[in-house]
Amino acid sequence: MIVPAAIGTLYNTSVIGKLLVGWAIGVFASSMGLSCSYLWDLPPGATIVCVFGATLMLAALLKPLILNSKRLQVFAKALSIIQATVLGLVLVSGIWLTVNPDADHPLLNLLETYQPAVKSLFLSPEEQQIMTQAVSGAMHVRLAAEQLAVMERDSRWQGDELTDEELRRLSSYTLTFQEMEKGEQFVQRELRHKIRERQRWVLGVPLIFLALGWLIVLGLLS
Repeated sequence: MIVPAAIGTLYNTSVIGKLLVGWAIGVFASSMGLSCSYLWDLPPGATIVCVFGATLMLAALLKPLILNSKRLQVFAKALSIIQATVLGLVLVSGIWLTVNPDADHPLLNLLETYQPAVKSLFLSPEEQQIMTQAVSGAMHVRLAAEQLAVMERDSRWQGDELTDEELRRLSSYTLTFQEMEKGEQFVQRELRHKIRERQRWVLGVPLIFLALGWLIVLGLLS
């Protein structure tokens, strides 16, 4: 928590600049720490702490090279562009979620892919259980269908032909699995619709006001 704030203070004087630098450093160092922990089978907590410490030392060493007058102007301009771009994406996402919750929302989809717990925040315990069963059921059905496909493919390539009865059973099982998978996917879509309907007011509207307010502040400061 201290390292991102310290680096933000090193490289910027405005509150917003410090926040953006700190957030960027926090995401970068955390991602690098988790990646190193996974690649080299190291304890996650200790690895992240070491990466944060190394990031702070590197930021302090590079500061004289980065923050001369010309580079500082370029850095400030680039930071302003990044801020405006990020806020624009947040604003558009908030409006899109509020106006059309059933549409595809790339930012939310990306967030939910890496943080599945976000979905659970907008579901009741019963709905969470249904969602878990639907996801696991769809995965089980998909694996079973793939196994049947492998069995049929092996029978053609290895010379052990299936009998007519086995082919009929295989075809019947495949169709059954496909229908079951469609059913599980339907349940997931219905629950996703409920999640988006609840997110439009809890996330969509606040994001709109947050992004607009921040853009106004940036305009006044520039």
